[in-house]
Amino acid sequence: MTQNLSKYYKKAAVYPLIVSLICGIILSVTHDGSGYKSEWFTDDGFVETVCLTIAVSVIIAAVSSTIFLNSFLIIKSNRFYSFLSWTIPASLICLFIIYQELENFSNRFPYEGNRILDSYIMLVAVTHLGSLFVTYILFRKSIKE
Repeated sequence: MTQNLSKYYKKAAVYPLIVSLICGIILSVTHDGSGYKSEWFTDDGFVETVCLTIAVSVIIAAVSSTIFLNSFLIIKSNRFYSFLSWTIPASLICLFIIYQELENFSNRFPYEGNRILDSYIMLVAVTHLGSLFVTYILFRKSIKE
């Protein structure tokens, strides 16, 4: 059963982490500077922010290890417990990031941030969140069969 859960963990946590890592490296290498300057954000801060976003992706992948709690029969047999252990810990982090980014996009007129960087942060959170829910659905379907 652990082998089966490892397959789902790779799809739910490791693959989104790899995607965020590859996108972050490409984004950092191709970044040519920005006209936006502030006291807190400079061009040097761009690469640091990408690295911190990758670190958050690593944290989400680590927290997603609660997927393995579904190896216990009491959790696996109860859909509610299974859903909680599979999605909630990592989803809370992802939803907080998505909320912050949506607030960042909507509360500033005119928008003064870096849209590419903010879109990358949103992509990381949405990718992790989507993969968690998709793999949970696939997991529940495989139990029925």
